[in-house]
Amino acid sequence: MQVFVLDGNSEQRTWLNQWLGGEFSVAVCELAREALERMKARRPDLLIFSVDLPDIPGMTFLSVLRET
Repeated sequence: MQVFVLDGNSEQRTWLNQWLGGEFSVAVCELAREALERMKARRPDLLIFSVDLPDIPGMTFLSVLRET
């Protein structure tokens, strides 16, 4: 199972990666634009993201993701 973690907080990304990494394949990203680009190649089975992202609002990210 592929899990994608998108969070502007490096501590949160690290914690989630360590916590989930023992059971799942985890990819982490800080910026929504980077996440959207990486998800073009492979859609994750589960996406965990913060609504407070450094580059675009989380709800905007979700809208863009739904359109792609």
